[in-house]
Amino acid sequence: MSAAQDFAALKAQLEERIANLAHEKDSVQREIEALGQKVALKELERQAKTLEGELGGLKGRKNALEQKLASFASPAAQSPQQAPKPMVRAVAQ
Repeated sequence: MSAAQDFAALKAQLEERIANLAHEKDSVQREIEALGQKVALKELERQAKTLEGELGGLKGRKNALEQKLASFASPAAQSPQQAPKPMVRAVAQ
């Protein structure tokens, strides 16, 4: 083989290798982007679950406080001994 043929063959191999590497690079970049999107979705899902749990707890606490408040306002909930006694002033004669 002549030097020109060796050069041409080596050049063709390198160009093919470069094309294959560029294709693989593009493929890996697409995979990285897809994986990044999946991770972002999983993080958002976890955040939503956490907030749902916190909200459920807060709603439960709110409901309990509303029920407690309603029990104070309801005359039926108070026994006669618990009912406030009317204030009576003695009138001086």
